[in-house]
Amino acid sequence: MNVWIAEPPAAYAARPAAVVDCSVVAAALFAEPQADQAVALTAMLELHAPALIAYELCQVALTKARRGEAAIEALQAQLGEFEGSSVQLCDVALPAAVDLARRCGLTAYDASYLWLAEHLRAPLITFDRRLGEAAVAHLGSLGGGERP
Repeated sequence: MNVWIAEPPAAYAARPAAVVDCSVVAAALFAEPQADQAVALTAMLELHAPALIAYELCQVALTKARRGEAAIEALQAQLGEFEGSSVQLCDVALPAAVDLARRCGLTAYDASYLWLAEHLRAPLITFDRRLGEAAVAHLGSLGGGERP
């Protein structure tokens, strides 16, 4: 008897989840020096971030405009690209994020990314050294997390 197993192309397979912080998204969105690395690290992943990332990206754009790094219209267009992206914006349990910030020595903003990674049981991708070190320590203590 013949056995046939057919699989859809890999592009149709479920993509693993990952949490991305503002440093990674901003690098890709605003063509910063680490843009290629950001794109490579996030390719083929289902990306998640706390909803606050939208405001952080607005601040990055505003800072770039004030420094004269780019025209505000171009930066606003790039922010529009983020709005159309597939990054899933998520709510965060605020009391838990504050507790995590206190325990890990992070800002509440950074702790929101770490909380989401723990909640989703997903890796956290960041270029931020302090957040990265806290994530390795915290998620590693839960049985996962390693430095790339």
